[in-house]
Amino acid sequence: MRIDTVRTKKTIVQDLIKMGWTKTFANQAYAQWGVRSLDVLRQDPYSALFLNPQMKWMELDLVARQMGLAENALERIGGGIRYALFASLGDGHVFLPLSELQQRTARLIPLEYEEQWQKALKEMANNREVILRNSGTSIYLRHLYVAETSVARDMTQLHRSASSMALLTPTGEELDEVERELRIQLAPAQREAIVASLTNKLVIITGGPGTGKTTIVRGVLR
Repeated sequence: MRIDTVRTKKTIVQDLIKMGWTKTFANQAYAQWGVRSLDVLRQDPYSALFLNPQMKWMELDLVARQMGLAENALERIGGGIRYALFASLGDGHVFLPLSELQQRTARLIPLEYEEQWQKALKEMANNREVILRNSGTSIYLRHLYVAETSVARDMTQLHRSASSMALLTPTGEELDEVERELRIQLAPAQREAIVASLTNKLVIITGGPGTGKTTIVRGVLR
């Protein structure tokens, strides 16, 4: 029985490689979908993004087109939408406004397929792959929508709960001392964030890489 399982995996991985997938991805596909791997990727080759969201569009689209997928196929346009949403994660977004999603998808697939684009998005929404909010103008990947709403719910509960923490308001002199100890000069917004962190039970600090979030934490700990 074990020998049969190994042979089945070997055959499927080889067939995936013949389709144009890399050996590494073929093994990932088998680990995820098992004997259904070929059927899943033949039905929608852009499902590969669920296993590797960082996959390059040109490589992914090349495999799909070599499999005979038409330029305006719903699977291809849906794949473009899926790719644009995954790619936006690198910019720190958990959703995209409808207009921006259309613009990002248009860089991959011509906008002349507007009707197909709408059909693909509707099908993805019906399958609960994406979530449409704000009258359909905000588009989320489902797992990111679930994550965001869960965090928001937990933060609300934490904010409303009682706390025995002693809240302290740092003085200007104490903030100056933090600057000397850290050997930096805090920006006004960073000083404000440190004060807010010490005078409120819950503070949410956001910002991209290199905007000073870690420095604020270091300042609070001092």
